[in-house]
Amino acid sequence: MTITYLEADGQEFTQTYATLFENAMKVLGGYQSYGLKKGSQLVFQLKSIEAQIICFWAGILGGMVPAILPLAQDEKSRAYLQSVLSALDNPIIISDLEGVTTLFENNLLMFRTLAESSPG
Repeated sequence: MTITYLEADGQEFTQTYATLFENAMKVLGGYQSYGLKKGSQLVFQLKSIEAQIICFWAGILGGMVPAILPLAQDEKSRAYLQSVLSALDNPIIISDLEGVTTLFENNLLMFRTLAESSPG
């Protein structure tokens, strides 16, 4: 069984369910190494569809509360994201966008770092 991802740039990528599970467990290990636990709120600012699916399942496997939101790319979408974040209790932002660090320095984890973690 496989999953096929179609990224925004038109690239197609296929992954087995076993590989998805393995990658999600690594990201879960990353979440846990940063002290996240059951009930932690995760807000995704991920450009990659593959990263969104992996991070989502990592959160589900860890009993966390994942939320995939549209990318904050302009003032209107940044204001929307800020309003969502202010309504949550200490949310953690997960991103694969290098420039987002200047917008949300607090409570930000980068996907690349999480994906290199030991399995949770």
